[in-house]
Amino acid sequence: MGYVSQLSKRYESDWAKSKARTLLREMIKKHSLDYKKAQNLKVLCFPGIDAAEIFEVYDPLGIPRHNIIGIEREPEISSKLSDMGLGIKVVPSTLDDYLKSQSELDLDVISLDYTGPITSDQLEVLTDIRNKTKKSRFILHHANLMKRDRLSYPLYSTGYGYTDDNKY
Repeated sequence: MGYVSQLSKRYESDWAKSKARTLLREMIKKHSLDYKKAQNLKVLCFPGIDAAEIFEVYDPLGIPRHNIIGIEREPEISSKLSDMGLGIKVVPSTLDDYLKSQSELDLDVISLDYTGPITSDQLEVLTDIRNKTKKSRFILHHANLMKRDRLSYPLYSTGYGYTDDNKY
């Protein structure tokens, strides 16, 4: 199976991605806006070619776009996002390379919405994020496509998705 260009993919009408964005928005509202004003929240995300997460999650919550870092590994998409004038900081890099360039992270929301099944490399990235995050309280949203790769099922059981009181 060959590499599929992310330029051809669209997510604004994908029901599963839309549901994930709704859940993320509600999680931020419930667990971040209870102690911090929206204008002070700092976000790192994968905006994707259509930047749907920006429009559906962060804009409705009032999180300023200049507080959002968008990681995009595809040069064509990174360029398109920059040309859209969204007002976010677009970083043309992989998440792994971006993390290697940071000694610590000062973020309130980290949203990693992947298009494929989870990998062991992604789990290592999650560990790196936790080790570099200086906040004791932040939201980590990590979504993957599970149905296409049964070999990845065991990796889901090692996830990091819980809150202090184990309630979502």
